[in-house]
Amino acid sequence: AATAAEHGRFNLLAWDGGSLTFAGNSPAFSTHLVEPGLHAMSNGAFDATWPKSTFATRALSAWLSSPCANVDDGELPASVEPLFAALRDSTRAADGELPDTGVGLELERELSPPFVLNSRYGTRCSSIVLAGSDSLLFAERRFDAEGNTVGTSFMQLPRMDAGAARSM
Repeated sequence: AATAAEHGRFNLLAWDGGSLTFAGNSPAFSTHLVEPGLHAMSNGAFDATWPKSTFATRALSAWLSSPCANVDDGELPASVEPLFAALRDSTRAADGELPDTGVGLELERELSPPFVLNSRYGTRCSSIVLAGSDSLLFAERRFDAEGNTVGTSFMQLPRMDAGAARSM
């Protein structure tokens, strides 16, 4: 909190094995516990009802309802591909659904999908973090300025209880 203003704009999630906390520094530093449920985070306020966030939350809800939503097998499950596909969607929102963040209508249109195709300011990575009953999965797909996939990283860690995480 003391140095938040010294950094570029950020949204951060921190998990200690028991609690998930959000912190951000725009327009000023703030922090709060994240309640159980489905949430989306982008460059705006936490849980902002932007078209991209609404789309991502719907896609996650559908994936969680599917029979292939299992992350406890120790490998990058093919079942996360629908999540990567949802994050890769570049369909622009209708003008009536756009927020007014002060950047003008044309840029609001360009920034409205989950995947922003722009060589100067576009999506460069998509991240998936899933907490299973026994493990925590982190998967990230990276993109170049033209939107081409340049790599995928995956890590699965054993889930620890909150007490063990705090003692580290």
